[in-house]
Amino acid sequence: MRLKILMFLLSLSTLANAKDNVYFAYGWGMDDTLIQSGSIASTQGMGIGFQYDLNKSFEDKILGVGHWYLSTEWHRLKGAHASENYDMTIWAIKPTLRLYHNDDINSDWSYEAALGIAHLSTTEYEEIKMSSDYNFAMHFSVAYHFGKQHEWSSSLRYNHYSNGYLEQPNPGLDFASLTIHYHF
Repeated sequence: MRLKILMFLLSLSTLANAKDNVYFAYGWGMDDTLIQSGSIASTQGMGIGFQYDLNKSFEDKILGVGHWYLSTEWHRLKGAHASENYDMTIWAIKPTLRLYHNDDINSDWSYEAALGIAHLSTTEYEEIKMSSDYNFAMHFSVAYHFGKQHEWSSSLRYNHYSNGYLEQPNPGLDFASLTIHYHF
């Protein structure tokens, strides 16, 4: 599995542009406070991803200045509930909009919103029973950029996976993550 992930990321790096980035994530499960029904609070996870610069800027009077990326990512979640261990792998691809604080592309702060598709390795995870292994994937994050040329960033991200009520049940699956990005 690790070799597959490495090969996947290396193949993406051949497409690299100046604003592309690779990131590593550490995450934890959430309870049913937000969208998901049921808790995966015992969950811990890790992930890796690549954001490909689509060379497309965004500008809106209300939302401000931004840039479009295509995010590809892999997450592995592990948790336990009712004396059972759970393990889930998630592959996702999402068009991602990064908005810059104060409409300044060189700002130390940015915000992201993404919506795409994901494949879950299982439909049952802790208290959650999804109706399909293919689901919508979305995330929202806030990031701080640092380094001499903003080549690094760290973000706090909310991740949500669900079928968008196309099928029942639709409990959703939520987890938060901290990510560290290297921009090249």
